[in-house]
Amino acid sequence: MSERRRGQLIVVGGLGLAVALVLLALVLNSAIYTENLASRQLDSGGDAIETSNEVAEGLGGLMNGVNDPATASDYSTLEAEYTDGVGEWSGVASQYGALHARGITVATATTGGNPVIERGVRVVDEDETTKLTPRDGTPADWTVAPGVRAREFGFVVTSVDPDGDDAAPSDSDVETELSSGSWTEGPFFYVDIDDGEWRMAVYDDGSGDVKVGVYDSATGTYSVCSNTPAATPVRIDVGRGTVNNVPCEPLASIAKQTGPYTVHFSNSEELTGSYELTADRVMDDSTLSGVAGPFTDVVDAANYDYHCGDSGNPKSTYYSPSDGIGSGNYPYVAPALFSSAAELDARTDDVESATSVRIASEELSAGASSPRVSRFDVTDQSGSGDAKFSISWEVADPDGNLDLVEVELISGGGTEASASDDAIDGQRTASGTFTLQDAVTLPATYDVKITVTDSSGNTRTVTQRHEAEDPGDDSGCPE
Repeated sequence: MSERRRGQLIVVGGLGLAVALVLLALVLNSAIYTENLASRQLDSGGDAIETSNEVAEGLGGLMNGVNDPATASDYSTLEAEYTDGVGEWSGVASQYGALHARGITVATATTGGNPVIERGVRVVDEDETTKLTPRDGTPADWTVAPGVRAREFGFVVTSVDPDGDDAAPSDSDVETELSSGSWTEGPFFYVDIDDGEWRMAVYDDGSGDVKVGVYDSATGTYSVCSNTPAATPVRIDVGRGTVNNVPCEPLASIAKQTGPYTVHFSNSEELTGSYELTADRVMDDSTLSGVAGPFTDVVDAANYDYHCGDSGNPKSTYYSPSDGIGSGNYPYVAPALFSSAAELDARTDDVESATSVRIASEELSAGASSPRVSRFDVTDQSGSGDAKFSISWEVADPDGNLDLVEVELISGGGTEASASDDAIDGQRTASGTFTLQDAVTLPATYDVKITVTDSSGNTRTVTQRHEAEDPGDDSGCPE
């Protein structure tokens, strides 16, 4: 068979898969799969790469639909729903392919018998009538997600500077502010990625139009989207790079931020609307009525100094629990799936191809490669003049190349005790326990810090503040 003929078969196979995805969208048109899984078709010029892109887009929509129910679900439920959905997809695709003497199979990739699915956390403020401040309304400058990679990050803007108490900024005013590299009070809202490396501003310069501008430190330039809507609401999709579904070229520069990076809101009282993002950290889903876990630990540490607040006084998190969905208590956090891998097989009598496809729609930058802390529980066992903590941990790495986990007991800026495990080399997930002890007069305050490292040198940390106390004394932090 000629190479031209083989190429034609691949093209036809890709077209067949696209049609199968359209059929599957009809089959899975239910509440849990709220997006059209195959809203676009390949044309006759499609190829294997384009087919893979369609699978990534379709299954990405499936994942987002699983993440976005009316009520929160735990991680195991989300994973089961997503895996079942992929299986239904593959079944329809296979049936269609068989009618045309082609085999098409899509399956969630596995390692060690477990599906390759990376867990995340979804941050949502669905109330379009309030400002983009934390749950308690203050402060206006706050860290939304520290040390993360993010996807599905978007806003719905319903009003710009609703109080009308500031003079309208010009484009040059915004450029000067964003290029300054600091968080200062100004008459417009902006998102800061990684301490000024990338910033997006939303404002009205007095013309009545809603402007979206981007400062990119890599080029030292400030650019405004050519699409400036004159009416609200305005939808800004950072991952897609669109404003009201119209491409905005400056937004595409977010892809330069490889991460992990920190997402910070500045002057959030200047904007009314809603937002959401999915981050590649996790929360404790043992009870959906709480917000404990590694993600909210680092959020509170970034905003309050440490997760228990200043001077050991417990403070509430910036987010309401997952059972706040639909209650009007925003912003809330909920368990979510961040990414997955799918295996795509397409076969004819003459051609067979196998491709691994990353599923993570609307990522702001390159695919996640950093390890993460999945669980970090610290129990105070102090007594008899010793500070003693039992630490239970679990870590994961999307590339399956964990290298080292280390826990430190820190007091007064110095490390008083530490423990590590380097036997996790090359694993995708690992867990264990440590006991750290320090001879000291009780009570005493410690920061307990866990750091996970992979073989590429990528790291991720979580820090908790705890007060070592005698047994029965529960006056310290946490309560």
